[in-house]
Amino acid sequence: MSSCQLGSQFPSWIKTQRELQFFDISNSSISGKIPNWFWEDLSSNLSLLNISFNKFEGRIPDPMKIAPFADVDMRNNLFSGSIPMPSTQVELLDFSCNQFSGTIPSNFGQLQPYIIHLSLAYNNLSGTIPSSIGYLQELQIINLSNNFLIGPIPSSLQNCSYLKALVLEHNNLSRQIPHSLGKLVQLQTLHLSDNDLSGPIPQSLQNCTDLETLDLGNNNLNDSIPTWLGERFPALRILRLRSNKFIGQIPFQLSNLKSLQVLDLANNHLFGTIPHSFGFFKALNSPSKVNTYLRYGHYIGTYYEENIKIAVNNRQQIYTKTLSLIASIDLSGNKLSGEFPKTLTDLSGLIFFGHF
Repeated sequence: MSSCQLGSQFPSWIKTQRELQFFDISNSSISGKIPNWFWEDLSSNLSLLNISFNKFEGRIPDPMKIAPFADVDMRNNLFSGSIPMPSTQVELLDFSCNQFSGTIPSNFGQLQPYIIHLSLAYNNLSGTIPSSIGYLQELQIINLSNNFLIGPIPSSLQNCSYLKALVLEHNNLSRQIPHSLGKLVQLQTLHLSDNDLSGPIPQSLQNCTDLETLDLGNNNLNDSIPTWLGERFPALRILRLRSNKFIGQIPFQLSNLKSLQVLDLANNHLFGTIPHSFGFFKALNSPSKVNTYLRYGHYIGTYYEENIKIAVNNRQQIYTKTLSLIASIDLSGNKLSGEFPKTLTDLSGLIFFGHF
């Protein structure tokens, strides 16, 4: 019954459906609280519970009764309180875009070892990311972005060897990026921007050769930009290192990134000239005419949809659906000098270039 107008409150006639196993009332303009009888009498039979994109509020019982290996999607509501733990193992758990608070349970990984898709993004969660997250060895997507998480990125994430999308942006995470992330060789998109991470980019990341997005912007990363960034990532579309403390010259090897469409090195301490080879970016040589949705970690119709902030005319804009059509280079806010390379005029697909 997705996108059906079922009334403003939770449908009371559901109470009689004792054999219900799949329940989807997403995007149905329902508000208010979910009645207790639903959690007491019906939810434990459900292999699918999708109540996303409504205006449900209040707290969810903890533990939350659900069938084994169920898919639970409650995103985009107004639920509050602490994160409720399912009564048994689930495979999909999406609580994003709510008002949950408190910490992620320290034993989360031991209690939910079979999760494939986990999203707790856009809540009010605090505390650290528990090291038990390393027990989620089936995990393909983890999105904890836009919370108030602190402390280091746990090195135990190296055990999540099937991970396709790791999204931890917009928190207060600190210390260095752990070298152990280099063991995530299936990783396709890595978002660590808008934290308080420091130190260099770990060399171990060059093992993640399937990366299509590397977003480390708005941190305190330092040292020089490693030359291997231009040598190890044939599929890299987006490289965003803006607003850090990188020093030295821009490595000319970056022009070897044949798939690169977005390069953002703005607001660092880079000096020297713009590499002449930047006129040879293959993906920028002609305008993109086909819009390809960038989605990762597909699981029964769910996925992580790529999005990125791009500065255009001093305004940060988020691109999602049309991201594959964007072609941008931003080198502004550095200490670059010398002549403007004439080879850049050959990049007929370039939409925006920032260098002042």
